[in-house]
Amino acid sequence: MKSKQEKNKTLFIEILVLGLLLLSLAAAQENPFNLEVQIADTHKNIQAGGELWFTTKIMNLAGQQRMDITLNYNILDSQKNILASKSETLAIETQASFVGNIKIPENAPEGNYELDVQIVVNNKEEAEGKDSFEIIKKDSKTSGQIIIILLIIGGLILLTFIILVLKKIIGKLKIKLRIHEIVKKRMKN
Repeated sequence: MKSKQEKNKTLFIEILVLGLLLLSLAAAQENPFNLEVQIADTHKNIQAGGELWFTTKIMNLAGQQRMDITLNYNILDSQKNILASKSETLAIETQASFVGNIKIPENAPEGNYELDVQIVVNNKEEAEGKDSFEIIKKDSKTSGQIIIILLIIGGLILLTFIILVLKKIIGKLKIKLRIHEIVKKRMKN
């Protein structure tokens, strides 16, 4: 049998736990989403015209039911001007994690930028996540163009080699045919 002091202590702990639970529920009602956005280290420096790849992790802290949310993606310059944007709607229950991308405009100037992602539910912003990156000078020739040029040059060299080899083989065949005709004529005579 528990003493009165032990019962009071147990009751106090139960009330404290219940209070903390109610506080966490109230906080979840206030901001029911947790949003994390992370740009991969390989995309922290990107050329204008390229694709910015990132991961988005969303947790619905309050919900047990499936709901539709809208994600607004904005690329902001240092003055918070929008350089590019896109939106998508998706259904979420408790959590979601996915890889996304947004195209950097071809005419984007060099500098530091921020990817700002917002969760919007019923036209109300519920959560926001950010990560920064840099747009670097665009090379005059991208590596893809260089590879294509090298493949064309390699193909031309290979084609020239094949033509030269075929010429030699055809020349030898002509000589053999000529010799064969001469031998045939002499054997008839």
